[in-house]
Amino acid sequence: MVSDDELLIDTAVAVTVKSKSKKRSRWTKNWLQKRRKYSHTNLLEELRLEPRDWLNYMRMDINTYEELLCLVAPLIKKNDTIMRPAITPHERLSATLRFLRCLTIYGVDNLEDKERKHSLYKEQLSREQRYLKRRLEQLSIHFAMSKRRSLSECSSSTISSNHSTTSFSSAPSPISESDI
Repeated sequence: MVSDDELLIDTAVAVTVKSKSKKRSRWTKNWLQKRRKYSHTNLLEELRLEPRDWLNYMRMDINTYEELLCLVAPLIKKNDTIMRPAITPHERLSATLRFLRCLTIYGVDNLEDKERKHSLYKEQLSREQRYLKRRLEQLSIHFAMSKRRSLSECSSSTISSNHSTTSFSSAPSPISESDI
């Protein structure tokens, strides 16, 4: 049987193990909870009052933006969770458009230049490859012809040497018997 002391020890161990596990006091960071306060949407609401500033910031007028938002809102809308509210389609679209604008200002031109250089380099390599293939074909044809020519020269020289041997043996020797 289990004594009272053992039960007391087991209970103390269980309590200390449970107290070591850390309970979360919150599920989101404080700054995420203040997203509405520090969001760029406040700026956009102020820019709506000045259409020229809106146009400069978003690179489209307010009516075009509203049409675009109506078109894409069902596609980019997310559901709220227990932990935090979802980012609204207005916030998503405005952040995306602003990001794309920054890319066009700072990065896309550079990327387009790199892509253009890459395509030129690729075209140059393909031209060189076509040239080298043609040159290889020419050299292989030339090599095959020279090999045939050397084989034909070898066979004709052996034939001529046979002819010359036979012609020398049947012809009278230039050395006469009186010379001996």
